[in-house]
Amino acid sequence: MAISADILCGLSDTHVIEISPGQRVHRQSVSAFTAMQQAAQAAGHHLQIASGFRDYHRQAAIWQRKTDALGAMPADTALHEILRWSAMPGASRHHWGTDMDIYDPDALGADKLQLEPWEYANDGPFGPLTQWLQAHAGKFGFYWPYARDLGGVNCEPWHLSYAPLSAGYQQALTPALLSRVWQAHPPAHLGWLSEHVESLFRRYVANVCPADSIEN
Repeated sequence: MAISADILCGLSDTHVIEISPGQRVHRQSVSAFTAMQQAAQAAGHHLQIASGFRDYHRQAAIWQRKTDALGAMPADTALHEILRWSAMPGASRHHWGTDMDIYDPDALGADKLQLEPWEYANDGPFGPLTQWLQAHAGKFGFYWPYARDLGGVNCEPWHLSYAPLSAGYQQALTPALLSRVWQAHPPAHLGWLSEHVESLFRRYVANVCPADSIEN
């Protein structure tokens, strides 16, 4: 079945369902995530979602806020630095509902979640959860698309993806489709995004780690 542009780019939420207060994921990923969550709980880890589905307009607002902070005429290098940490509107994997940022609130305690790599390092608060996930997440179909810095998006050890669905979404999303969505719903710096859409897509959208290490 073809995936609609509205779903691919976050303009529809018909494919997602609330799995915890304020957090939605793709309805076809719920059983896999819940099974992984229960297995993690049995091993002593409180696996929770910090950020699941995010729609186009939320992503556009993030992009707007970050680019506004750069002034009226930001340099290319500054815009690229934003894209190292935040997706272009319409191109976020969070639009698909297949991807989520995870953490362990029990390990965090009273501290504020930062979503920074040090939190997920072996000696960080989420080190034990990360080690458990590295050993078991693949059994449930999940993997890290940003496990390594490939020159596009920075390493994100908190970002899990449900490969049985996200692989098809990634293949269906194209620069041409993204450009059409931008024309209908213009984000900040539309001209720059449109001019460089092909190279931006290669570097920040298609340039992810493979899911071939997932266990069956």
